[in-house]
Amino acid sequence: MAASNWTLPQFSLRYSHVWRRNLLVWRKLAIPSMLGNLADPLLYMFGLGYGLGRMLDDV
Repeated sequence: MAASNWTLPQFSLRYSHVWRRNLLVWRKLAIPSMLGNLADPLLYMFGLGYGLGRMLDDV
């Protein structure tokens, strides 16, 4: 293999537009994503807790 195959690409600032777009999308979706990930297990815990608690009087 030639040495030119292993050289680094030239530095460019064109990546900054893609990086900024990804940052904006992440900031927009971070809170709803975290709330959904926390609310789903809590919903199951409360549902099973109240449902089984009503069916089973004493353990």
